[in-house]
Order: sequence, then C-alpha cells, then structure tokens
Amino acid sequence: MTKRAAKPWSSIPGETSTTISRSGYASRLLRCTDRYVVVVMVWDADQGTPIHGHDGKWCVECVYQGTIQVISYDLVGSPDDELVSFRKEQEVAAGRGEAGSLIPPFDYHVIENTHPERAVTIHVYGGEMYGCDVFQSVDGERYRRERKPLTYTK
Repeated sequence: MTKRAAKPWSSIPGETSTTISRSGYASRLLRCTDRYVVVVMVWDADQGTPIHGHDGKWCVECVYQGTIQVISYDLVGSPDDELVSFRKEQEVAAGRGEAGSLIPPFDYHVIENTHPERAVTIHVYGGEMYGCDVFQSVDGERYRRERKPLTYTK
C-alpha cells in the first residue's frame, strides 16, 4: 500500500484547512497511519454526496462546524447485482460535536450540507481509501454502481 504523506496539524483544523471548494466538497488529509486515516471534509451550502459506501472500511464521522444531514440506507438485494435498490433507514441532522459511525455492511449513506453556512466534518477511517462505490439513480428506485477514485483537495 502506498502512503500519502500529510503535514500534521498542531491543532484542530485552521482557516486554510477549512476552505470550501466550488467544484464539490473539499477533502483534506489530516493524518495517515497503518491503522487509520483522518480526513477533514468541508461542505459549502448545497454540497453533498450520492449514496455511497466506504469500501468495506469502518468510519467515525464528527461535525466540527455547522450542521450536516446524514441519510443512511439499507441495500435491498445483492451488492453484486448490476442494479440495486435502497431502503431509507435513518435521517439525522448532526451539529457541532455530534458523531456517528458506519460499520460495513451497514455503511451506505448520503452526507449533505442543506444549510447556507459552511460545514466541516472530521472522518476517521479504518484505513486509506483510494476509491469507493457510488450509486447513481437510474429511475428513482434503482441505482447503478460506479467506481469513484478518491483524491484529496489541494
């Protein structure tokens, strides 16, 4: 496994680390070890993810600033099917200091900032993720899996 070097921060992320990206949510590596990875994500108003999983890795997510909406889903059918369906399990508005966990196989979810203020979240993963499966709606009920490579925002 190739490690991506990160310059460690001496404190909680500062203004430079929490800058938004106009092309989508910003993802910045905070720390990478053999056992876990810490990533800071910055969400501008109306930025979010499609339904996605974490490539079989556990995750703990905490809100550092603002409020995010997290919607978790249960996969209906086999993960190997070409088209899959999801059943909405839970919807949570999480504010500063609130945290949640995602443990495979129950890790399908959407994260979005539905508020006008910037939101900042800190994610701890059980290992480096170079890509993940995202699910694009085909007809509002069925979704097609697409492999998405993951990179960090500069």
